[in-house]
Amino acid sequence: MLGRLTAAGREIELPSRGDSMFPLIREGSRCTFSPVRPCDLRPGDIVLFRGAGGELIGHRYYGRNEAGLLLFRGDANVRFDAPVPDEALLGRLTAIRRGGSLYRPDEGLCRLWGRWVMSLRWIPTLMRRMLRTKEALRRRVTPG
Repeated sequence: MLGRLTAAGREIELPSRGDSMFPLIREGSRCTFSPVRPCDLRPGDIVLFRGAGGELIGHRYYGRNEAGLLLFRGDANVRFDAPVPDEALLGRLTAIRRGGSLYRPDEGLCRLWGRWVMSLRWIPTLMRRMLRTKEALRRRVTPG
């Protein structure tokens, strides 16, 4: 169904799950994706695609491998996702809604963050460490 919506030129808004795009996208953020053709992708775009198991994934686009498949990685993931064929592409992120605020990935601090993530290889490792520390602190504070 999502593929038909994007093929028809319609936007998709979905709630975020997980922490792979922390801190830009957090659990429960509402993410809007607009149709995009594979040839129009730019390194740094955040893209919604179907993983090999059919799951929906929204990660940052890095380019293509030698076989021509799309390469993605979450901002807080140390490893790249399995390469993805063009047919798995569903849309490009155009907006993030969180806590009454609207963020555009191609503007201001969001754009700067994308540039940092693409150029500073240590950022995903730092984000993963921050998430582990946050979870450990949450477990200490949460009774039970």
